[in-house]
Amino acid sequence: MLPLAIPLAAAPAVVLQWIAANPSQTALILVNGVILLTAPLLALMGWGALGPRAGTAAAWLQATLAPIGGGSLFSVAQSAAMGGYGVGIVNGIAQGAAAVSAAAPYLVRAGAAWWFGKLV
Repeated sequence: MLPLAIPLAAAPAVVLQWIAANPSQTALILVNGVILLTAPLLALMGWGALGPRAGTAAAWLQATLAPIGGGSLFSVAQSAAMGGYGVGIVNGIAQGAAAVSAAAPYLVRAGAAWWFGKLV
């Protein structure tokens, strides 16, 4: 487990109260934070500027899925790591996922209010 830079217990009481009162929004904020880290996550999995690094998940996938076709998820991830056409695709997916996850609580609440308003 990775250590936190600041222990959770040291967070101000107001922050802990907000987290306790809004667990779903807290989860969405954390998901959006992970989405911002797409390039480091690709590197962590082994996709590098010169190709998959030996002994990593990317190298294992390449060996397992060989031959890799152009336009596949693997090749898009590798292209993104190398700064090619995959950057736009990966960033677009990350931005779309962030927008959906940010809008989800509002849409769920609005949909529930509309649905239950119709039933009453």
